[in-house]
Amino acid sequence: MVDYKKNGKQIISVHYRNTYGLSFLIFISVMIFSCTNHNVKQDPSPTKTIQEQYRIALFPLHTLTDNVKVFSDEIEDRLTANLLNTNIFKVLERKMIDKIIEEMKLQVSDLMDISKSIEVGKLIGAQYIIVGSISSFQNKLMLSVRILDVETGRILSISIEKGNFSNIDIMVKKCSERLIYNFVTR
Repeated sequence: MVDYKKNGKQIISVHYRNTYGLSFLIFISVMIFSCTNHNVKQDPSPTKTIQEQYRIALFPLHTLTDNVKVFSDEIEDRLTANLLNTNIFKVLERKMIDKIIEEMKLQVSDLMDISKSIEVGKLIGAQYIIVGSISSFQNKLMLSVRILDVETGRILSISIEKGNFSNIDIMVKKCSERLIYNFVTR
């Protein structure tokens, strides 16, 4: 027991019953801490390295109704950003896609033919392509996107989201998350 006094008056009295238990915990903590290698840098993300990232190309989204054409570039940019932020995908430059489309003398509407989209994907070195559409129905915006394997043409992931025109961010984020989740967990 230790008494703390000030001007002869007892302020506090502390009782130490088992100092061995506290000493033992401190000793174990110090031992564990000192045995840990503090110079090792661990990768905080369990995702693939840059060499192992999936090469993917986002093709122009088809606008099925006229009132959504003004949103297509914005939605494509947001999808690209969401894909890049995962560090799972290496998104191939849109200019490469446009160049091949131009060289093949294709129109964006020609890319609705999946075989032509896959052919362009192969030419730019993509493993996977994302194709999809934007439309509106009953004052709602609808976004539908799919990831296709360039080698097999198989659909590996699909995501469809509906949302308000004022909440494009939320809708694209949900669509991206579902698309990526379905792709990774296939």
